[in-house]
Formats: sequence, C-alpha cells, structure tokens
Amino acid sequence: GGDGRQLHAEYAARVEQMVTEINSRHPGLVMYYKRRMPFPERTALFSSCDVLVNSSIRHGLNLMPFEFVMCSKERKAGFVVSEFLGCSRVLPGAVRTNPWRDEDMARAIHRLLLLEDHHKEYWHGLQVDFCTNNTVYSWAENLLKDMLRMRRTMLEMGE
Repeated sequence: GGDGRQLHAEYAARVEQMVTEINSRHPGLVMYYKRRMPFPERTALFSSCDVLVNSSIRHGLNLMPFEFVMCSKERKAGFVVSEFLGCSRVLPGAVRTNPWRDEDMARAIHRLLLLEDHHKEYWHGLQVDFCTNNTVYSWAENLLKDMLRMRRTMLEMGE
C-alpha cells in the first residue's frame, strides 16, 4: 500500500540524484528513463548500448534482456540482470546479481565493461541461439510436457 509507494518514491529520488551526480562528472554517461519506452525507440537504444542493467525485483517474466540480446548482435553487448528475474537463470552468460547489493551491482557492471571481445562473442552467440531456438511456443510445449511428467509421477506414487 502506502508504505510501498513511499519507499519507491524515496528510492526513485535517490536514483535520480545518483544519475545527476554521475552525469555532472561525466556528461551523458548514464541514460535514465522513468517512462515506458516505445518498442522502436527501445530497440534503437539497445543496438547502441555497451551494457544493459535490469535491476527489477518483482518482475518475473521480463522480456527486455531477450530484446537486448537480439538488438545487440553487432555490438555483442552484455547485460546485468537481477537474480530475481526469471530469465536470469535461463539466458547463458547472464551476469546475475542482487540489485539490493550496490557493490555487487557495481562489480558486475565493471566486469562486463572490461570483458574481452572473444568472451563477449562466445556468450552472445549462445544467447542469440537461445533466443532464436526457444520461442514462446517451445517454452509452452516444454512446460506442458513437464506438467504431464509430474502428473504421471504423482499417479504412480498414488497421490
């Protein structure tokens, strides 16, 4: 309720303050958007980024990292994702971190910025393959197969 909104407002104000501080020392380094970005604008931005940071804490199915992978084919850019995102466990080479731990987040971003090109190419290739070969339909099919297997196992166990 109200406490959550207040906490969010305080957090958003702190983030904006940090962005302002960083950009005052290094103009244009951080691009911070508080609004929902239209798809064409988002994909154009993704194709020019060095790193994507997705620090969501309550967004289980977030497709943004998948979009980022497919848009950054030329740059082979990396991404840091919250360990609370569902995709953090399935995308190969995803740098997972707890967004509440500032130092861990900073280290993850730094690590990606210093990653050697051959590592970027390797991980990006695996990510593109994953995104290309794992469509919504194949995920749904695999989920249904898993559910059927679980049902059979439960029946065999007498449950």
